[in-house]
Amino acid sequence: MKEIRIEKKDEDQRLDKYLKKLLRNASSGFLYKMLRKKNIVLNDKKADGSEIVKEGDSIKLYLSDETFEKFSGSDASQNLLKEIGKLPFDDISIVYEDDDILAANKPAGLLSQGNGNLPSLNEKLISYLYSKGEITEESFKVFRPSVQNRIDRNTTGIVLFAKTLKGAKFLSEEIKERKIEKYYTCTVHGKAPDDLSGELFLKKDESTNTVSISKEKMPGYVPVRTDFKVLSYTKDSDTTYIEAKLYTGKTHQIRATLSFLGYPIVGDAKYGNVEKDRKLKIKKNRMYLHAKKIVLSDGREFTAPEPE
Repeated sequence: MKEIRIEKKDEDQRLDKYLKKLLRNASSGFLYKMLRKKNIVLNDKKADGSEIVKEGDSIKLYLSDETFEKFSGSDASQNLLKEIGKLPFDDISIVYEDDDILAANKPAGLLSQGNGNLPSLNEKLISYLYSKGEITEESFKVFRPSVQNRIDRNTTGIVLFAKTLKGAKFLSEEIKERKIEKYYTCTVHGKAPDDLSGELFLKKDESTNTVSISKEKMPGYVPVRTDFKVLSYTKDSDTTYIEAKLYTGKTHQIRATLSFLGYPIVGDAKYGNVEKDRKLKIKKNRMYLHAKKIVLSDGREFTAPEPE
């Protein structure tokens, strides 16, 4: 028999969904059969799987060690967590953290989420939580903390991360319902006017991972809105420092919009001006776009300092 106590980060989900994560290699039919036969019980009582688990609840599984190991995939989960736990995270700055979520300041050159080859911010934050003892091999089987919003590899700034299921649900709703206010700062080539704001239309080309901008609505284009505020102009470099507020959050929205308007972001290899970047001696993989501030619907505000 194996007993598992529900931790705070795993509460407020259906028992059957929790069991499916715990015994990820088991079929739904097997799980419901074990529930019917009382080989799996909740708080020493028969359960049908629809119950909502709470912190402190006891789940007892009357399964052999071999069966549990087989269906939970313990070895693979253990090995993955141990490998992730070796990753350094000293280059990541945490600007906010509570029991359920955190906000991290992502450096340039780092992916928000992994692509299978390079370490990502997501993995580094898991390593950070593992080092604090907030992730265990047991908890990692049923819930894997993860970033909830992504910014481009060479964009710096705030990325939101869910530490718990409760945090994931909260951030998912905030993002889906567009309750979050997002502010960016960027440096662009040229002397930008004050009237850049407005609605345009964007179309993504999946094959090239680039987007096109249009002033007119055309087939395949969706409306996007960005408000821009000119903060300062530097004559020597002929660059303008701008704040951007996103109302929609489409791929490369700020980058492509500013390029379309004639003011490409300094260091943007995809939509920028290579010759002007070269004259300013911009370092490789250094794009002057920063996710500066996020405001949640409950009033919490997170601000990330810009890189030097």
